[in-house]
Order: sequence, then C-alpha cells, then structure tokens
Amino acid sequence: MSSTNVDLKNVQGDIIIGLQKRVEAFWFGSLKTDGKSIEGFRKNLKSSILPLITSTQEVIDTQKKIDDHKRLNQKSDGSTKELLPITQLNLGFSFTGLKKLGLKVEEIPSGANGIFSKGQKVDAVDNLGDPVDQTTKKLKTWSQDFRSEASSIDFVILVTAPDHTLLGQRLDQIRKNLDGFLSTSFVRQGAVRPGNQSGHEHFGFLDGISAPAIEGINSQPGDKKSGIVKPDVIYSVNLLPVRLIQTKLGLKMARFWRAPLTLTPVQDKPELNRAQDFDYSDELNQERCPYAAHIRKTNPRPELTDEEKKSKKTKENRGLLFVSYQSKIESGFQFVQKFWCNNTDFPSKTPAKVTPGFDLLIGQTSDEKPRVAQNINPLGIAGTTDPNNVLTAPEHFIIPLGGEYFLMPSIKAIKEKLSL
Repeated sequence: MSSTNVDLKNVQGDIIIGLQKRVEAFWFGSLKTDGKSIEGFRKNLKSSILPLITSTQEVIDTQKKIDDHKRLNQKSDGSTKELLPITQLNLGFSFTGLKKLGLKVEEIPSGANGIFSKGQKVDAVDNLGDPVDQTTKKLKTWSQDFRSEASSIDFVILVTAPDHTLLGQRLDQIRKNLDGFLSTSFVRQGAVRPGNQSGHEHFGFLDGISAPAIEGINSQPGDKKSGIVKPDVIYSVNLLPVRLIQTKLGLKMARFWRAPLTLTPVQDKPELNRAQDFDYSDELNQERCPYAAHIRKTNPRPELTDEEKKSKKTKENRGLLFVSYQSKIESGFQFVQKFWCNNTDFPSKTPAKVTPGFDLLIGQTSDEKPRVAQNINPLGIAGTTDPNNVLTAPEHFIIPLGGEYFLMPSIKAIKEKLSL
C-alpha cells in the first residue's frame, strides 16, 4: 500500500502495526450525561489517560527493545527467559461518545445518517445478518452488555500486556481514574493462543500474513520508502469495528483443496500455507479453490481435545475479539460481510455457471436457516464442478456476541479537541 509522510507520534499504535501483546483487555464504558461528569472525564482524559496512549512510533521503538531483549535472553529452545513488563493502551469513541464530549454532528465522520452514527447494534439487524428473533426483531445472541437499551457504549480502551497480572494492574489504574464519570462499564479479555499455536488465529491458521502493509512502516529489510496514509489534523478517520465472536469448529471451508493439485500433484506442501501472492485470475472454474471458500469470499483445525474429536462437538468456549481498521465501515467491514460473505451469488457470473452459496465460515442469515455452499467437498478430482454438489451447514460456526463501531482519533485530536 503506497503512502505519504505523516507524524507517527500522532497515530495510535494499533491502527497500522498493532500493539504488542500476549493478553489484551477491551474496557467498554458509558459516560454519565451531566455536565460535571463530562467535564471530569475530559480533564482526566488529558491528565491520566493521554500519557498512557501508545503511538505508532512507540510501537516501532518498543519492538526494537523486545528484539534486543530476546537476543540477550533467549533460551536454547528459542523462547525468552522473561518478558519485558510493557503495557500499551489505545482509545476509541463511538458516535454517541463523541457527541457527549461536545462534538457537533457535522464534525463527526459520516454525519447523522451513516453507518457509524447508527452503531453496530442497528447494523447487525439491518445488514450484518446477525441472528434476530423473527417476532421481536431483537438480536438473539448478543450479550446483555452490548444490547442494553438503557445505556450506550461511548468508548473503548484497548489495554495490552505480557501477562494477566500487569494487565489487571493497568485496568485498575484506569478504573480508579475514570469510574466516577461512568454510568456503566464492562471488560472483555483475550489472550494469544498457547504453545506451538502462538501466532495463529482462532481457527488454527497462521495470523497476520494477509494483513496489508504500509510502505516504509511495515517495512522489509532494504525498504527505504517512508510514510503512511496522511490523516488530517483532528481525525485520521480510522473507524474501528469491534466484534465479539464465539467460534465452534475449524473448517476445511477456509482455503484451498488438498492434493492432488497443480502445485502439489502427489502430497500437500505445508510451506504453501504461507503463500499470499496469488489471485484467482487463472482459476475461474473453482478447480483449485471453491467459489464459496472463506479466503475466496473475503479475498484479501483448531486444537481440539480428544473428547471433542470423538464427540464432534466443541466443549471449550472459544472465540475472538475481532477488530479491523478502515476509513469507511460501509466500504470495509460491512461491505465484506453483507455483499460477499452473506451473498450467495458472490462471486457473480461464475464461469462454472453455479451459485457459489454462503461463506460457510462467517456468512450469516438473520433467520438462522441452514446455509448452502456449492462444491466445498470435491466429487472425484478436486475442483470438479457439479451443480448438484452442495454442502448444507445446519447451524452457524460463529456466533456474534456483540460489538460497536468506534473512531480512533489522532493523539492530537484527543489532546486538543476531546479533552480539557
């Protein structure tokens, strides 16, 4: 991704590179509405929270410290004797939160009628396909914290740490400074996967290798280009959908066919799982990758217990705290979910002349009816297209538990516009 120069000290650190973490907490809060409480929150925002916010430059500098520490303290098995006691923090506000802090509607991206202003609770019913009670039209699977009608979620604070002890200490510090100005708050915590699954995402695949890179920031050795997408003075317009999702099973519906294939005619090659430089321009007839495969729908194996393998049911409660960054939610997160994953006709006008069906991994129907995908299981040679070869998923493999849309302001905006 090309770029222009920008002050890396002004951009929150999770947006471009990502905060360093082993454990992470998302602290959601609802502001009291009286003037005294709003004033107190804004003052504490400047005095106690702003100094803790981690910039992109700090993420870069911290990674250098971590790399040096690893080199000096690495054990024979490649692990590090002890982790540096580093905590990091980022902050985002919802549309209602920005209004409570005094911003006018016209100052907020998307104004009064955009997806951001309506919030994820409305969008989940109207566009995302989250399960809805067909009588009451209320969200069925969202937790009460997220679907409460009594209060809005006005902000989220992301806190990362190397262990739960340090994470808890930082959360206690934040609560002490801000709790008095809030009507409600709640926390959701997550951790990286353990052991040899470290660095892998919730379904077992190596994570982050498909993330877009910014020239000069997410650099490779020898890359001397500099800069990232230029934000304006107040907002870099980095909109953050946060989703809490329970996951059930890792699926073979995620990526490619197994051998025999053109590149692996005899047996699978594990190294190809890291391959990211590909498209489907020479693969129009789903001979190597089904139209409905998750990776094809979204374009950019879990570690089960013996009991789970035997019963074929998930026992442990697994899931993820999902975040993504974009300038427009309706062109990013919502678009992918609504028009690609939930759309049975995407990819459209397929040369094989079949209806691809749902992305069975994350595609949703609000009425929870069984979902169908075409040619997920090959009949005979991998990729042989048969219009009658369909796979039906009687239940969803991911369950949305809640979420909200947030704006991640520039650090200068927090200092000069949102705090006192």
